Amino acid sequence: SGQSLAEAASEAGFADQSHMTRQFKRTYGLTPGRWRAITGDSSRTIGASAPRQ
Repeated sequence: SGQSLAEAASEAGFADQSHMTRQFKRTYGLTPGRWRAITGDSSRTIGASAPRQ
């Protein structure tokens, strides 16, 4: 979708971007920014089971 990580974090219900980044890395083993770099597509989602904090 091209939205910033801060916007994605807010939309996903996280208190802030850093909280989302920590949880994402804990769950998937890499940061959201790194995932975007690897996939080259910021509009893809990892899965519906992604934790919401």
